[in-house]
Amino acid sequence: MKTLIVVAQRDGARLYEWTTRAEPLRLLEELAHPEGRLREGDLDTDRSGASYESSASGASSAAAGSVSATAHLAVVFAHRVADRTDHALADHAFDRLVLVSGPRFLGLLRDELSNSTRALKRHEIVKNLGHASARELKAHIEPELLFAAHA
Repeated sequence: MKTLIVVAQRDGARLYEWTTRAEPLRLLEELAHPEGRLREGDLDTDRSGASYESSASGASSAAAGSVSATAHLAVVFAHRVADRTDHALADHAFDRLVLVSGPRFLGLLRDELSNSTRALKRHEIVKNLGHASARELKAHIEPELLFAAHA
């Protein structure tokens, strides 16, 4: 069985393949998003005071709360990561999906995944491991995945 492991945070994501415990994680793709490191004041926003509107359907509404430019960028990047994940799984190259992310970005990513991709999700690991090496990442997640398999 091949597992796709998606490690994501606001400033980037990495997609790994994991086949067996004996094998190291294999980096498939890295998605950079340097804008994710910016703070609100660093962004060139609309001078007229316009704000992004957020709603479940993606359409703006008067009842929807406004979101900051940095939050909007995070949603846009979560959509990009989810789209790439959906495509990887649609090609039937993987049997399972593991998401690794901090709580805020994990929620955004989960919301952007297609239903068929969500169905393949085996596990979520709520940790910020975006800057960990492949070896460190495997050491962090392997015990949790093995525990989940026996639970």
